[in-house]
Amino acid sequence: MDIREYKPDPLKAMDFSGTPTHECLCGSNMFWIVACFEDYEISTYFTNAVCFACGNYLTAPTEVDRPI
Repeated sequence: MDIREYKPDPLKAMDFSGTPTHECLCGSNMFWIVACFEDYEISTYFTNAVCFACGNYLTAPTEVDRPI
């Protein structure tokens, strides 16, 4: 499937934002995020995320959210 054809239904989405997570409750670990690139690497990204599979709203994790 072409990524441009995928459109999750926003009316079925739930808001789970607030607690950073690397996986949605549906089991997917692929998110739509806004990112900036510098020298072909991600240099900055926003933590507001949308699950690629189901459209739920999430908070993407950062390095400081990694468990010790």
